[in-house]
Amino acid sequence: ELYGYTLDPEVYFIAELPVEISLSQIAWILGMTLAICFVATLPPSLRAARLRPVEGLRYE
Repeated sequence: ELYGYTLDPEVYFIAELPVEISLSQIAWILGMTLAICFVATLPPSLRAARLRPVEGLRYE
C-alpha cells in the first residue's frame, strides 16, 4: 500500500493504520528543521568569528 500500514486485526483490533501525508506538513517540518539548525549554529559560528586564527590553532 502507498499509505497506511496493514495490521493483524486479531492482535490490534483494527485492520490498518491510516496515514495521510500532506505537502504542507512536509514543507512545515522541513522549514522548522532548517530554522532550528540555523539558530543552533549561530552561537558557535559567532564565537569562532571573534577568535583570532592563531588562538584557534594553538590547541590543535
